[in-house]
Amino acid sequence: AMTRPRLIMTLLVRDAADIVAENVAWHLAQGVDHVIATDNGSVDGTVEALEPFARDGALTLLHEPSRAYLQDIWTTRMALMARDRMGADWVICNDADEFWRAPSGRLHDVLPDPSERPCLLVCRRHNMIGPRDALLSVHWADALVYRAVSPPVLPPSPETEADVQAIRFQTTYFQHQVPAKVIFPTRGLSRVKRGAHGGIYDGHTPEERDCAVEIVHFPVRSLEDFDRTVRRIGSSVRGRPELPQLTSWKYRRWLAMAEKHGSIW
Repeated sequence: AMTRPRLIMTLLVRDAADIVAENVAWHLAQGVDHVIATDNGSVDGTVEALEPFARDGALTLLHEPSRAYLQDIWTTRMALMARDRMGADWVICNDADEFWRAPSGRLHDVLPDPSERPCLLVCRRHNMIGPRDALLSVHWADALVYRAVSPPVLPPSPETEADVQAIRFQTTYFQHQVPAKVIFPTRGLSRVKRGAHGGIYDGHTPEERDCAVEIVHFPVRSLEDFDRTVRRIGSSVRGRPELPQLTSWKYRRWLAMAEKHGSIW
């Protein structure tokens, strides 16, 4: 009989108490075999929301209080731990605001036979949006109920700080297409790239294959949360001249706008 492949989800999280328990419960219900979460110094109850899953044995909780934004390093560490210590054949590198949905309701149904040559399973991602002011009065799950039918493509990545501030969008940033993410085969994986849109493999690069899984993304869930996130990420990348100019350019842009106007809204 064919062995059922083992699917593990990694989660890098900081101050996501409003969504993280729903996220973990959702993916366990979709068939994820185990979750490895790294909490990056949360102060809002995120750790407390994760602890019941850890007590039940469904989740391994790591703590990384560093304020350096080492997303790719921490995500890679979890992915390799999933493979080397927990026997994962496949890994989803997730964020707390993303929900992966298989058409059948079981993520294992999209995984190829393990005897096949490993490939990166490319999953389309959609921003869920709603009227801005709805977030002031109802829960985010009731406010964010729309997505763009034909999302426009984002302009080419800016190359300098001046380019970042010069971009003019015809429609809100969140209505644009968002890059796909992948389900990673673990064989030969040496590093997860920043943003988890791809990986570096030893000696070969697995081919990409379209996958029926959709990812629904809830990027802005409250005014306070968005403001805090923009200030945190924007200021952490602004203060690091060694990063490529464009790292997290949208956060640099939003932070400059918030400072100019005195409000993120």
